[in-house]
Amino acid sequence: MKKILKIVASLLLILMISYVALDRTQSREKLSTVDTGLNVTSHLQVINKTNAMQQDIYFEEELPKAKLPFASINVIDVSSKNYEKIVDNIEHQQSVMAMMMSNRYQNTFHFSVQDYGETKRILWINDFDKAYFNKLYAEGVPRGSEERKPWDNLWKEFATLADGYLWWSSPFVDDALIPSALNKNKPLLAKNIQSGIDKPYSIIPTNKPQQSKETLRAMLKEMKATPNRYYSVTLLEINKDSYNDTYANIQNIQSKFHAKFGDKYNMPHHYSTQQYGNKIRIFWINQFTHKQYKDIESIFGDEALWQNYIAGIDKYLWWASQEINENQKAHAYLLQKIKAIKKLVM
Repeated sequence: MKKILKIVASLLLILMISYVALDRTQSREKLSTVDTGLNVTSHLQVINKTNAMQQDIYFEEELPKAKLPFASINVIDVSSKNYEKIVDNIEHQQSVMAMMMSNRYQNTFHFSVQDYGETKRILWINDFDKAYFNKLYAEGVPRGSEERKPWDNLWKEFATLADGYLWWSSPFVDDALIPSALNKNKPLLAKNIQSGIDKPYSIIPTNKPQQSKETLRAMLKEMKATPNRYYSVTLLEINKDSYNDTYANIQNIQSKFHAKFGDKYNMPHHYSTQQYGNKIRIFWINQFTHKQYKDIESIFGDEALWQNYIAGIDKYLWWASQEINENQKAHAYLLQKIKAIKKLVM
């Protein structure tokens, strides 16, 4: 990292020549999400300056152990007043990844936002297919050193701006292991996907089966209040012995989406898993439009289907995340790279 910082510092003067022109042409579009008028139903684990470095230490533990390829998943709750500031910070982080690892990280893999009025929830994902972090951490600058301070300050700034944070790595699985509508094979768990860690750092809210009807009502209310195109984002944590039943229930729901909405819903928009000891995290996303609400409501209105699905889940987090324009996302354009370099070396 020390060597890289010296290289980028030497480029700073050259890059700054075009700074003013770039600022006029590459500024991020103002976010145009629609306020749902709802409150956040499930809060994320609190992040602050105190535990930010604990999270950073955990990155160093989990990232090198994650099975490639994997999704690096960040869920962030931030006050609306701090939204633009935190997206600037994310752009700087994205810029560092693009400069240090591969320019393909100029663009985020996924970036969407839900608008709860005073709070916005960001879903920010990158996909990694090479062991960048093994080398990065092996050759990294020790924490507390002067060379490391600019990066630590960038991360601490993120923690100061965010109200809640959830992160984990989620390895991609082969199509044969995804609960698709047309896959009639016996459920299979990707046994080679093991984090090597007993417990994840980030905590997911505990599922309360006795409140399953309230959970469903909150979900449907948020779907109805979310306009245009959005992602139905589900994060589950279950005991590994419950995986087959949960897989079958997800497949049953996906089959109903497929029957209502066509071949696009044969497979989820995204499905990946991670295992921590005897616990498995399932990350499951579908993409819907507001016009599909009535059909979604009728599918989840099947009480037996919903109860079978929710009963075997230990921890549960769901929200709708609005699709946004490309120019509203935290992509690392050249301007952001310049800003990131400036922040890290000055």
